[in-house]
Amino acid sequence: GAATALALLGKFPLTAAFDTIYVYSSEMFETPIRNRVMGMCSAAGRLGSVAAPSLLATCLQIGLAPGLVFGALALATAVTAITTLPETTAHAGAPPPPPPPGGAGHHHG
Repeated sequence: GAATALALLGKFPLTAAFDTIYVYSSEMFETPIRNRVMGMCSAAGRLGSVAAPSLLATCLQIGLAPGLVFGALALATAVTAITTLPETTAHAGAPPPPPPPGGAGHHHG
């Protein structure tokens, strides 16, 4: 019924925020540090999972709808990510930068 629809409506921004952060994080950082950064992002997500039960209990104690609070936080995160993170698709078709002089890929004839 209506409760299920509202629960799904609150779950959608949570999923969208997680996916947005995951995709942007993996594309924003250079390969040598990408794994470390993705680990940090995963750790931040786990901290959110640890904090969620306390936030849920607080919402119930003060009379706020937990789905509304979690959904609003996720929506705010998604909007912040979309409006503040740099665009990465513009670089998808760009040619790779030239190798440094004397560096990798430099062959003597």
